[in-house]
Amino acid sequence: MPPKKLNIKVKLPMKHIEPEPQVEPIVKPEIEPENEPENDPQVIPTPVVCNPDFKSIIDECTYVKNCVSNNEKDELSFSYLINITLSQSDCIKLGHGVEKVLKNYIIKANPLLKDIKRPNKKGKREKDHLFKDDTNKIIYYAEIKTNIRLDTEKDKSTIDKCIQNKKELEKKYKGYQVKMFCVSCRHYSKNIIPISVGKKYERISDNLVGINEYLNGLNIPHKYDSEDTYKDHMNYLAKKMFKK
Repeated sequence: MPPKKLNIKVKLPMKHIEPEPQVEPIVKPEIEPENEPENDPQVIPTPVVCNPDFKSIIDECTYVKNCVSNNEKDELSFSYLINITLSQSDCIKLGHGVEKVLKNYIIKANPLLKDIKRPNKKGKREKDHLFKDDTNKIIYYAEIKTNIRLDTEKDKSTIDKCIQNKKELEKKYKGYQVKMFCVSCRHYSKNIIPISVGKKYERISDNLVGINEYLNGLNIPHKYDSEDTYKDHMNYLAKKMFKK
């Protein structure tokens, strides 16, 4: 018999394989730009500075090209009565002049009236005219306006001022009747105040007056019969004030 073949399996030792070492990725540090504002990753480019000719800009402006001079006076402004040319500053001074001349005239024309207006104080509402008649127990308060055609906010402000001042005077002078006037010194009579303008003063319509009504309300029997006479007096005042 042939010899039997032996089936012998030999286990060879397994070869140990070392794992490859893991290499961490190299992260480059972020370099922040110099002088860059925080929380703003964008870089603001430097503007290109130029120096345009200013007069050329004026020449090219459409609004400037279409602008024209308006030499017409506002018919509702006191300066409309004045024949000489006045600056805006002069018009304001003239308004103060009318206020003071009227006060002096009233005191002389009615000896019963005493001027009780105090110097204006900061934060306090001003009063143009304030007279006291102790004999008849009457307080006369007036606002003298050189232009009653104002914008809506100024109209409202003027009306509120008149009403509030009247209430304060009634509270202060117990036992006295308080008469309040909003005087348009542009108009010698209430009759020539335009209806459209008068409607803006509807809340104090009875108190909106011209010069005649104001003086008569203070028991002064003075009356301008025409605008020409009143205008003559106002031009005399303007020439005296500005030496023209």
